[in-house]
Amino acid sequence: MAANSKRIFFTYSSDDDDELLYKELSPYFLAYKRKGLLDIIDKDELFRLNGDPNKISEFLSKSDLAIQLISVDYLNSDECLQLLEKATAENKKIVPVLLRPCDWESEDKLRRFKEDFFPENNQSIKEFAESPADKERIFTELAQVIKQLAFPELGHVKITKGPKTFYILLASILLLMGALSAVFVYVKLAMGLTLSLIVFLMFGCAALFALKNVLFPTQIKIS
Repeated sequence: MAANSKRIFFTYSSDDDDELLYKELSPYFLAYKRKGLLDIIDKDELFRLNGDPNKISEFLSKSDLAIQLISVDYLNSDECLQLLEKATAENKKIVPVLLRPCDWESEDKLRRFKEDFFPENNQSIKEFAESPADKERIFTELAQVIKQLAFPELGHVKITKGPKTFYILLASILLLMGALSAVFVYVKLAMGLTLSLIVFLMFGCAALFALKNVLFPTQIKIS
């Protein structure tokens, strides 16, 4: 472990879905690990380092951040909740990540971290990852979130998702306005087909710009 690196401790359930999502997420930290920025502690690393489940809490005590990957199976895991309680008692920086949809607000130990959840708006990683491209983007941004939380001087990052319905409606209105304007220019002003097409294309470009928020909905907010 490099002298200036931060140790990140991941807590997640032994459910197959949770472990699969974590295994898909973990490669996005390798670049930071190679550079000596982050040292990752997860179940595989704990087994490699020690193999003694009774010493898990010792590794948590030596960590800088405690990342909680929340799911219904996490909520049903005594081990996960005990590690959360220990991290809270030791004043660790706790980052709850909603891995899969669940009623996490029913758990008293998590409600206090409501403002710290990623992604925000009570949406889960699984809901964000609607396609392979979405999954790659959200995992990349989550890795950036954790890196920047480990090094506060880089700023605080939150993940948000643009409202698709609004942008689709906006694009539709722009296209309709473009069509009506083109007809008006061609019929009423008799300014020719070329100018009419230019007018329509101007509105079309504006519509495409609005649709980029649907095609690439995940954004990063830095405060």
